[in-house]
Amino acid sequence: MSLLSAGKIAEAEQTVRAACARAPERLDAQLALARILLQSGRASEAIGILGRVLRTDPRSIEGHSLAATAYDEMGMLIDAADHLALVLAVDARDLEDAAEPLGRLE
Repeated sequence: MSLLSAGKIAEAEQTVRAACARAPERLDAQLALARILLQSGRASEAIGILGRVLRTDPRSIEGHSLAATAYDEMGMLIDAADHLALVLAVDARDLEDAAEPLGRLE
């Protein structure tokens, strides 16, 4: 059972922050921290982390999705919509890239 599912948000945050400190290049840890911050009602803190993630990986669907959630929670609906549009744009390109080999089979 994970710390989060056990309702131990503070302990989960401490553990993930330690993982981020040990390996700041690990985007999965940064995204996990952003999720914890969002669950804790700390959207503005999550935005700071997500900004760093998205500068490193601008095509991160999860990063944009979490950013949209955070901005929505902060009442910044235009910013939320911008990130949702990026999720759809990235996802659409991925779908097109995946479908390209199938087009050659026709």
